[in-house]
Parts: sequence; C-alpha cells; structure tokens
Amino acid sequence: MDEISVALISLGVSTAVSLAIYLLGYKQNFSQHYSTTISNERMVWIKEMRKLSADFLAFCETNDKLNKKNVEEFNKLKNEILINLNSNAKKYKNDAIIRSSLMKPFFEDIKKDLPEIRNAFIEIFKNEWDKAKLEAGRSKYQVIRLERKSKKLTEYFKINEN
Repeated sequence: MDEISVALISLGVSTAVSLAIYLLGYKQNFSQHYSTTISNERMVWIKEMRKLSADFLAFCETNDKLNKKNVEEFNKLKNEILINLNSNAKKYKNDAIIRSSLMKPFFEDIKKDLPEIRNAFIEIFKNEWDKAKLEAGRSKYQVIRLERKSKKLTEYFKINEN
C-alpha cells in the first residue's frame, strides 16, 4: 500500500470512531437533559399539589357546611385538584379514589372521605417523589433493582395487614 491509501484508511477509521464517540455522548447528554427537565417539572407539580391538597383538606376540616361565602373557595380548590389528577383510573388508582370522592354532590359526603383522600394524596406524592429520584440520574439496573424492592415491600405489607 502506498502512503495515500494508508492515510485515507486512517482518516476514515478515525472519523468513524470520532462519530461513534460523539453520538454516544450526544445521546447521554440528551437523556440527562430530558431526565433533569422532567424531574424538575415533577418537583414543581408535587410542590403545587401539596399546597393545593393541604389547603383543600384544611378548608374541609375547618368548615362544617358550605355557605355563600365559602362555596366559591371550595369549588375552586376542588376543581384545581380535579384538573391536576390523572384520568386513567386503571393505572392511577389513588387519583381515581380522590376523583370519585370529590365528584360527590354533597360537601358532607366529601368531608366523610377526607381520610381516604389524605391517604391517596400521601401515596401519590410518595410515588412521584420516588419517580423524581429515579429520573435524577439512576441507571436502568438501579431502577429495576428498586422496582423489585418496592414490589417485595408491597407484598410484605399486604401479607402483614391480614
């Protein structure tokens, strides 16, 4: 082989290796940026919903009945919560619990469901917090490992409830 052929082969190989390294780095950067963005948005949502749910629960606990003065505030809080919940009842059971309770026509019925509503919110916030931690840079292996642990804990608590 002459020197020009060797130089062209070397150039081609180094270009291919450089391109492969660039694409891997780009993919990793893109994934990290996406995860960071989603995680930040999830945290904003959690903070807003915690405040909103705390305001709603406090309103229900401090008022025995609705009157002309407080019915607007109640409806505003209730509708803001309903808008922020997921509508897929099969996949998001806690959202469905809250939604079905808040859709009841009478304030007294909703007020009776406050413990279930509170517990559903607690579960939602815990799950969302766990998702945010996973999105903040965990590897797929760590995610699988944590999911297995979570399933085992869920099974453990189901067995020990009875």
